[in-house]
Amino acid sequence: MEPIVEPRKTTSPTQAVSVSRVGSAALVAALTTYFYCLVRPYFAAHDIYSVLGGAFIGLLRRYQYLGVFGFIGLSSVAAVLGGRARSLNALAWFWIALAGWSALSAVWSIQGGGSALYAGLLAAAVIALLCFWSLPAQAIRWAALLAAIVSIVLIAGLFRALPVNSRSLGGITPNYLGHFGFAILVLLYISGRFRVIGWVIAAALLAFSQSRTVAGGAAVFFVVHHVLLPRVSDRATLVRLALVGAIPALLVLLLFNQITAAASSGLTHLLGVAGDTARTTGFSGRSALWAEGMRLFLERPILGYGFRTSVAPVGSGVLNLAIDLGLVGVALFAASYATSLGRLACAYADRHREHDRVALSYLAGMLPILLVEPNYLNFFHPTSFLMIAMLVRAATNPTTRFGSSNALT
Repeated sequence: MEPIVEPRKTTSPTQAVSVSRVGSAALVAALTTYFYCLVRPYFAAHDIYSVLGGAFIGLLRRYQYLGVFGFIGLSSVAAVLGGRARSLNALAWFWIALAGWSALSAVWSIQGGGSALYAGLLAAAVIALLCFWSLPAQAIRWAALLAAIVSIVLIAGLFRALPVNSRSLGGITPNYLGHFGFAILVLLYISGRFRVIGWVIAAALLAFSQSRTVAGGAAVFFVVHHVLLPRVSDRATLVRLALVGAIPALLVLLLFNQITAAASSGLTHLLGVAGDTARTTGFSGRSALWAEGMRLFLERPILGYGFRTSVAPVGSGVLNLAIDLGLVGVALFAASYATSLGRLACAYADRHREHDRVALSYLAGMLPILLVEPNYLNFFHPTSFLMIAMLVRAATNPTTRFGSSNALT
């Protein structure tokens, strides 16, 4: 008597395509949900007093957590249904070490529970972004496009719903609108569509909000993407450009105060900044905040005060990072960022893929923002979230799918 052999269950091509489409739809929903939740609560920000109220802060937190958890959940579903495995490179160890150090900082943190929560969210967000990059390139393009469209529609709604006063829209921090303009621009670059419209929207929001630092970051993005990288034909030209670029970078480090003051003055006139902000020196009085930040850092230079403790407003993401995670955290983050720039630059020199070009240009544009704006690893903030996404992208190895006709070009 012959044994009964169960027939093998196979997935038909139609079923595979259907599952892949569901995964792509989940990915689109993930990014769109995230950006929707970043903007939607600000319809209640009628003035500065309402923003400072407990009711608005509670509403904002609920939407922020909904956006992050929605992105984490939907990206994971998308990866299960339509993603493909991607191998990780050595950069992944920097992220593991940074997430581990952030979690460990809860032991000595002045806000232990908050540090542990944010460290867990950071780890989950990084895993979700790995899932995000595992999806087909076309799905990533559509997700970026629809997230940009939703953001544009909601911000247009804010201008209709909230009072406009000089550079302020209701009680929204002006620079936040500038950050959203830059984020919309980058989303449209990722999508490969409507880039000119992206620049128009970004310029309008930057001019309205008079966000000088973000305008500087957008200018760096433009120069790297449209002026420098088109000149890179291979690694040899990349090295030559890097050596030439090291000269102004060194000058910035040596003459930081003078250069930031001059840049602030130039952007003040370009953006038409008026009122008390135009009369301040440097970047709107941040020099005093930086001095206080250095004092706090030197009190606990090695370990810091704990991840995302926000000890005091210091007006610099790098300084906030140093205060929160100490020199160890700064070293891990700096190593991750520098290695990411190097890997993306070499990948673009070798293959000339557009998504490497966008990621590299964006990370370069974020450098002045990290120095002068307070966010660093903030997954509740549009430009900071996209920065984390680009850094995670650099930690994944390219596959044939991204090098094929389906690549992000």
